[in-house]
Amino acid sequence: MSKIVLRPKRRMFMGVKAESSDTVTYTRLKGFTTLTENKNPTEYTRKYVDEYFEETDVTGISVSFDFTFDMLDGDAVNTDIAGIIDGEKLGEDAVRSFVSVDFNKSVTSGGFEAVERKMSIVGSTIGDGTDALTYSGTLRVKTEKVIGVAVIATPDGGNDETVKTITFTPSQD
Repeated sequence: MSKIVLRPKRRMFMGVKAESSDTVTYTRLKGFTTLTENKNPTEYTRKYVDEYFEETDVTGISVSFDFTFDMLDGDAVNTDIAGIIDGEKLGEDAVRSFVSVDFNKSVTSGGFEAVERKMSIVGSTIGDGTDALTYSGTLRVKTEKVIGVAVIATPDGGNDETVKTITFTPSQD
């Protein structure tokens, strides 16, 4: 019998730099009410003179994630993204590293399948509602994806339900 795959089992983590060093910690995105992955394919379509139909090939993929989150006081990820949007930061100042982890897909090394890539944070709205302070926008791909393994780095050795941080190691292909 088939079993439904639950959305909370695929989680996103953002690289947050420590204030006192260049150490990056991949911290779980919390308070996000929307995090929709879009593939945004580039297509090459043509019709040959000897055929009655058009042919289409996908020639590129430009991944993006539409997001909305409730601002959580003291949350490092929310604070960093809000600072980018509020500060109207440009170029590399608005780029962060993100890791998408699929906790449904464990690997033999004790970790989980993961994909890392740098994304530009493109803010669009602030405060779209009357209850919680919300931020929304789009994460747009900046680099190629790096396939690897995420390992839970929660100090108490937590499980995939309580994980707050991960370490990411690229695959050795």
